[in-house]
Amino acid sequence: MNGLQISPFITSLPKVELHVHIEGTLTPSLRWKLAQRNRIPLPYATYADLLESYNVLYNHRKELHGDTGAPTFLETYFAGTQVLCEEDDFYELGMAYLEKAADMNVRYAEPFFDLQAYLPHGIPAATVLNGYMRAQREGAQKFGVRSNWILCFIRDRPVEEGIAAYEGGAALGGRDNGGSWAVSRGGAG
Repeated sequence: MNGLQISPFITSLPKVELHVHIEGTLTPSLRWKLAQRNRIPLPYATYADLLESYNVLYNHRKELHGDTGAPTFLETYFAGTQVLCEEDDFYELGMAYLEKAADMNVRYAEPFFDLQAYLPHGIPAATVLNGYMRAQREGAQKFGVRSNWILCFIRDRPVEEGIAAYEGGAALGGRDNGGSWAVSRGGAG
């Protein structure tokens, strides 16, 4: 982990992860695999070039801190969403995250996901939600990581897109469909 040594004591502690944007966990290898499978052209000739593009600036304000030519986290995040097209893609991303979480002894997580990156490209809410909710159920069984998934909204997108995302998610989400996202104490989504 970037040369950082984590003590066995810290490694052994059970953990919760309460804020993770699932699309931000897309690894270069999974992005490459999905791009090939879905025939999505990437602006990289080789996997090594794609891997190099992940040396990102975590600050997304180039106007304040200069432009080194490296992509920002948000640029990499949104470019990664382009390869997520089929239900199995979202499932694989969810399972990859939950497996890594289990490796870090995370016992409970609340991944954020958005629909606004997909709906304008013709990817139905059901495709996204069914993939993630299947990963939620199977990840709990296989890796022991329980999770509730939180639908989030992209603040710089039009309000109409946010409403469409909410309506698409509300029509499919919640415990009635075998998953849970944005579940409140009373069980209502």
